[in-house]
Amino acid sequence: GGGIGKGAEKGAETLGKRIMQSAIKPTTGDLETGKAQRAIEFMLKEGRGPTEGGIAALRSEGTAIAEQVKQVLAKSNAMVPAAGAENKLLQLANELEGGTLGVTRRKEVMGILKSFLDHPALKGGKNMTVQDAQKMKQLNYQELDDAAYGIGVKPATEAQALKDLTKELKTGIERVAPEVKGLNARGSEIWNAINVAERRSLMEGNKNPLNLGASFAAAAHNP
Repeated sequence: GGGIGKGAEKGAETLGKRIMQSAIKPTTGDLETGKAQRAIEFMLKEGRGPTEGGIAALRSEGTAIAEQVKQVLAKSNAMVPAAGAENKLLQLANELEGGTLGVTRRKEVMGILKSFLDHPALKGGKNMTVQDAQKMKQLNYQELDDAAYGIGVKPATEAQALKDLTKELKTGIERVAPEVKGLNARGSEIWNAINVAERRSLMEGNKNPLNLGASFAAAAHNP
């Protein structure tokens, strides 16, 4: 009866995930962070395969979403406070300070914080326009993704600090421009799937028809 049906359905779902994972061949890093599982579930739900056509279709939608977000924010006069990101990094610095390398780790976090607070986009060190916050967020995502590909690799603590800061920027943007939250969520799933699907071949330097340059551009488009 119902139990058998549910069991078969679960088995088919598990098999589908295994086939998709085999096709994508995610990196160990993507498996450990959960990005691979997230990408696999999204692509199965969307009925997309990790083929040239499937990835191209996702990239097309992701680029269109990024443009929508850009247009929405272009009309906004909202300001994003720096306090959220500043408090998050101070919290991270305090958490790391108790370790054996605490003094070093704190300096690394505070270095990222200083770069943020000294940025010319901050108006008087307290606020930045939503457009500047969006640009900074996108460039930070690109830098973090470059590090994942082994380009310009940062120390783990600096990468974590930049990641925390960028998440706070994203939260701040969505707080003052809530209409982009749904677009951001959809775009995030799309670009994660693209990056996971392409990361292995890019890291190994394989000849791949999925366009190396376009993959690095994905982070810049990430809404």
